[in-house]
Amino acid sequence: SSLVMTLAVPTYERKGFSEGKYTGDKLSHSIRYQLKTNRLHIGLTAAKDAGEPFFRGTNRKGWDFYTGFARLKNTGIMKDLVIGHYQVSMGMGLVINNGYRLSRTSLLTTQPSSKTSLRGHTSKQESNYLQGVASTLELWRGNPTRDLSLTAFLSAKSLDATISDTHPGAISTIITNGYHRTVTETERRNATSQTVAGGSLVYTSLPLRIGLNIVHTHLGDSLIPSKKQLYRRYYPEGKDFTDGSLS
Repeated sequence: SSLVMTLAVPTYERKGFSEGKYTGDKLSHSIRYQLKTNRLHIGLTAAKDAGEPFFRGTNRKGWDFYTGFARLKNTGIMKDLVIGHYQVSMGMGLVINNGYRLSRTSLLTTQPSSKTSLRGHTSKQESNYLQGVASTLELWRGNPTRDLSLTAFLSAKSLDATISDTHPGAISTIITNGYHRTVTETERRNATSQTVAGGSLVYTSLPLRIGLNIVHTHLGDSLIPSKKQLYRRYYPEGKDFTDGSLS
């Protein structure tokens, strides 16, 4: 097991503090605990950004962000099971990839992984994860290099979002930075909901691996972004989004 604690004390003053916009103190800190055995992995993380209140005001629960998971591996036909906050990568990361992303330049020279993988979310990042349950089942195994597996997952969580000024009951942007320092940022917290379900069926016979992948996302409110700028012309909009691939 391991316990990591961090504390950042700034030697400068942000504009939000000097103007009195931030509702919390200048410190940022986190606590991360992990327990690992051969088959079980448990992780808990609590984090607070600079400018966010701590055990007071709009954040009386303590840290601004909590994340945790329990992961069990290699139990019969169940190769992997994750409950809580987790990350998924499948379809070479093009359909869904909650993992670490390299720069675009690095991606051009790095071969993308064709594996479907699950992992617990231990990062302080407050957006790049799913919340619920995910599992990988081994449907068939011929030998150590040949098998057929199915990964399925279901997630339901709240999202920070900006309410649309022109369309009542809709949102204009989904916010992923996780900041809740000002009154405005706090009002945008948990403004809508997101439900995600998907699966990946993978046949492996090394060096060949074939995967059929599908992900469906449903938002609690319609996403209607402003498209006044040219670069926003093809921004996604609506409540339901489905992605699929054959890799």
